[in-house]
Amino acid sequence: MRWKSYEGKVIMPDFFIPVAEATGLMCQITAHVFKLVAMDMQTVFQQYPDIQIGINITAQDLLSGNLLELIEEFKTVGGAKSSQLVLEATERGLVNDAKSLQVMKEIRRQGAKIAIDDFGTGYSNLSYLTKFELDYIKIDKSFVDSVGTEAVTRHVAFHIIEMAKSLNLGMVAEGVETEIQAKLLSEKGVKYVQGWLFSKALSASNFETYLEKNAN
Repeated sequence: MRWKSYEGKVIMPDFFIPVAEATGLMCQITAHVFKLVAMDMQTVFQQYPDIQIGINITAQDLLSGNLLELIEEFKTVGGAKSSQLVLEATERGLVNDAKSLQVMKEIRRQGAKIAIDDFGTGYSNLSYLTKFELDYIKIDKSFVDSVGTEAVTRHVAFHIIEMAKSLNLGMVAEGVETEIQAKLLSEKGVKYVQGWLFSKALSASNFETYLEKNAN
């Protein structure tokens, strides 16, 4: 998400998202994102039936009562299958609440996937990994950065990987920037990686071009 002001200045999400959360506007932003992604990715969903697109959600979204409807609209507008959608929630977004637990069960029952984003950077309550029905752990960039170095945190990513394996969870490494990082993570069993090693952020049309050149 980028917010362009009337003066043309681009405001980054790390500034306006916390404000939106504090003022109760996140659900409207999430609904807008679902709509935009569904429209932008129609061709991609059809041409690449195995592709998965991740959308961030918050605790407010889980408790709003609108999330399941958003997923159905997303599938209708985008022509997507449920399995092509991954909902990404941070650890603080996993509300230990009966209602949110039920919503997450319904999401997975519909066939969509759920990932914990930025794992290890928040309040890492390991009971979440068994209590909530999850599909992926996303290993935060701060841990990926130390892979292949002599930093004191260099083994943290590998500990997270082993924990994910023991719980039969998929893994996504965030912020991969070097071939060494990608190689070491792959050797440890991480199937999915994302980061500037492959590309910086792209527009929808440029993303389609990227897929045409690189998908195999």
